[in-house]
Amino acid sequence: MTAFTVAPEEINIEVSGDALSTYQFGLKTAKHHFCNKCGIYTFHETMRKSGHYRLNLGCIEGVDSLGLPVEIFDGASI
Repeated sequence: MTAFTVAPEEINIEVSGDALSTYQFGLKTAKHHFCNKCGIYTFHETMRKSGHYRLNLGCIEGVDSLGLPVEIFDGASI
C-alpha cells in the first residue's frame, strides 16, 4: 500500500462487472476493497482521511512495484 493518501479526483478506478468487493470491520469507517475473483487487496478508503485512498501499487498499470524501495514495518517489536 502507498504510504500516502490519494484524493478521489486523482485516481480512476476501473472495475470489470461485479469483481470489486468491500470489507469493513470494527467501527466500519475504513472501506477495504478487494477483487472477489482472485482475492487481491486493491485499495482502501482510509479511516483517518475519509474520502481518500491508499493504493496497492501492484495494481497500478505501468508501475513496477517490485522495483520500488520498501520500508518494512516490524509490528511484532512494538
